[in-house]
Amino acid sequence: MNSAESGLHQLFKAQATATPNTPAIAFGAEQTSYAQLDQATDALGAYLRRCGVLTDDPVGIYMETCPEYIAATIGTLKAGAAFMPVALDLPDSLLGALVSESQPKVVITKARHLPRLSRFTGPRLLAVDSDQSWREFDPPSDEIRVDTGNLAFIPYTSGTTGQPKGVMQTSGALISSYLARYRFSSYNVGDRVACNIFFPWEFLRPLLKGGTVYVIPDDAVFVPRALTGFIAKHQITEVLFTPSLLQGILNSASPERLRARLSSLRVVWLNGEVVPTSLLKLVLDVLPKSTRVFNTYSISEAHDVCSIELTDLSLGGRDACPVGYAMDGVTLRVLPEGQSDLASSGVGRALDWRSRTGPRLSEEARPGFREVRQMGRREVLLHRRPSRG
Repeated sequence: MNSAESGLHQLFKAQATATPNTPAIAFGAEQTSYAQLDQATDALGAYLRRCGVLTDDPVGIYMETCPEYIAATIGTLKAGAAFMPVALDLPDSLLGALVSESQPKVVITKARHLPRLSRFTGPRLLAVDSDQSWREFDPPSDEIRVDTGNLAFIPYTSGTTGQPKGVMQTSGALISSYLARYRFSSYNVGDRVACNIFFPWEFLRPLLKGGTVYVIPDDAVFVPRALTGFIAKHQITEVLFTPSLLQGILNSASPERLRARLSSLRVVWLNGEVVPTSLLKLVLDVLPKSTRVFNTYSISEAHDVCSIELTDLSLGGRDACPVGYAMDGVTLRVLPEGQSDLASSGVGRALDWRSRTGPRLSEEARPGFREVRQMGRREVLLHRRPSRG
């Protein structure tokens, strides 16, 4: 299947057809095969269409990190819609504003969250753990077709301005991001990829290549000894850390104990914060010599923006590691003095804000483009400032 012409759900189905008996998700003692996940998400997609969900519509996902979250995402994509993560810790005022602004026809959740969500009028609520009626729906005879310009993912910004804004990412933008990341490090059947910290951004990549997603429980991910125990128990081969979490892990045990617990890791991604060179040196000392360590810089508007392998990189006297070169599908431009440091464009960039008021994403980025210089992928190595990003 041509990735450039396919929707995300079609790429997943192709992988499920190729590896039906391979575990797609592992959570505790339970495993879900690719065939089981494909069947369940076919039914969920059909249910959402019956509820009136149309192509490009947002479908909210309001639940903790769990296998049902993954099923809700793929089921939404199979309905031709865009999955919209809704954080559990949003205060009522912001949650109400998000629901009012985004107007999802359906919010997929769990029974324990129904009392809170029931306060807000508008969306239909589906508790996938207690209401099993959705499993009875058969997929349509004609597959729902989406192209790379259709919406697939609507993450909301943190709302630091007081008004959260949805970022409309297309199927083409996500696929471009995934293909670019695969060029750094791809997946094989049998890879064990632990996911939690940036969950909606993490789990689809391995599922399009036959890897197994090991869902890190929310009560373990920020507890260093519990997390390293999880990695050791399940022989995890790839994981993403924030630098501060990784620093906490390094402080939690002796280098000898950490070497034993992290011995299965083949790939480590660092994301979300500046990576001090002092941290990198400590990390390389406890990881297996063959482990590849990457730094990646991501934003809501463009998924991955820059990446670089740090393992054998010469850092000279720098205090912080670079975030790398612009990813394929993303063009970065240095803006004039007084504006934001960078502006992004390209197929990997979001379509626009979902907000009905205020400047559009394209309008915010465009004014500086006339006066800036483009940075070629192999021309300029980017560094992230601790105070400005």
